[in-house]
Amino acid sequence: MKNILYIFTIISLLMTVMSCSGDKTKSSTGAYTLTCTAEKRLGRDSATLYIVEDNYRCLTNGALSTTKPGGTFKWQGHIDGAKAAFIKFNNDTTLFYLVLGPGNTEVKIGVTGWKIEGTSHNNEYVKCLSHRNAIIKAKSAIFRDYMKYDTDSTLTEEIERDFLARDSVMADSLQRYMVECMSTGDPVAMILKERFFNTLSKEYMRKL
Repeated sequence: MKNILYIFTIISLLMTVMSCSGDKTKSSTGAYTLTCTAEKRLGRDSATLYIVEDNYRCLTNGALSTTKPGGTFKWQGHIDGAKAAFIKFNNDTTLFYLVLGPGNTEVKIGVTGWKIEGTSHNNEYVKCLSHRNAIIKAKSAIFRDYMKYDTDSTLTEEIERDFLARDSVMADSLQRYMVECMSTGDPVAMILKERFFNTLSKEYMRKL
């Protein structure tokens, strides 16, 4: 199901690129350089940059970049302030999101992780993801502790209620934090909505 949603997102976004190519109502205010290095084992040799314009569903094609696996992809151009963007690698439905702005932005992607350097928005994006992952790990730890009690038959009704309460608090904390991050109206919020909006409950969806 997740892969289907990714494919649907890609198709719906890419279909708007042509309609956006003629929209020049905003003047460029700064030059940007984006470099991306993908670990050789990933086999990436072709990638396209897409920039999300302010009306959200409109994309600007930042051009195709090619290199040998393990080499460096590079894009240069002009941009009107910080904008949400993503890199799409060939033969891969997963989109790599970032915030693109005037100046230099460097992306490094490995088999086990990735790193973005450049613009304060990317720092905020990484901060949001890190805090989200921390809450998820804490929630998973609660479940592991619960299973230990259940496995060794020491689980009582009182202990179970305690675990359920702790799990509920963590789940609510995650939802509240993501809504907070998605409500800022900046490029980071745009990316987080695209990636995680469907993970929210209907109650929290209504808050956005």
